[in-house]
Amino acid sequence: MIATAIITAPRPRSTLAESLGSYRRAGFDGEVYICAEPGVDPVVADKVHFVQNEMCLGNLRNWHRALSLLFTVTTDNWLMVCEDDISWAAKAANVLERELNTIAAVPSFARVGAMSLYLPRRHSKHMKGIRAGWNPGGLGPGTWGFQCMIFSRAQANWLLNTQHFKGYLADTKWSKNIDRIVGETILIEQREILYRVPCLVDHDLGDANSSLGYRDDRPNLKTDHFVGPRA
Repeated sequence: MIATAIITAPRPRSTLAESLGSYRRAGFDGEVYICAEPGVDPVVADKVHFVQNEMCLGNLRNWHRALSLLFTVTTDNWLMVCEDDISWAAKAANVLERELNTIAAVPSFARVGAMSLYLPRRHSKHMKGIRAGWNPGGLGPGTWGFQCMIFSRAQANWLLNTQHFKGYLADTKWSKNIDRIVGETILIEQREILYRVPCLVDHDLGDANSSLGYRDDRPNLKTDHFVGPRA
């Protein structure tokens, strides 16, 4: 039902194995594609396909590669791209299996460009009336927190073929900021991002452990909406 890719790059402390373990304990038992930058130690495990980039692509293009790979080599209705520094809520797989097809049947789903399983404080403090379930939001180029994003197959096809997104990929000055770029694309195309509350993932493994050189203290990237228990 959900095809999954995990993007990974060298960190001060590797979190890939820990994050993958949490993903499995959350109930996901399907194939996983790991898109790894040079310098990441290969993972050998059942139902894990380790795809190592020959040269460093950067966060933006590695994320694009992951979503493109899922769209090309799988037939699942839902495509999920995760970062390698998240932990999962217990039974998250069951929650998504129950909710995704239901939400896709709602007429307003046609306006949705992507769904996030993580709601950073940067966004939640601007959102009113946050409730349990899927909440519309997004800050366009001010978007943060693409720790775990889900796309229907139609949404992924739309994004991958949007000229605005392609323009960023063609511009070599952009190597990261995938959340900003996709958030901006979704806003320009008059779509929205849905945020799942409570969050089904937490960004705890990434604290003071950035692969992109960000400072250690980023309070607005934390969430107030992960309640656990953890898988």
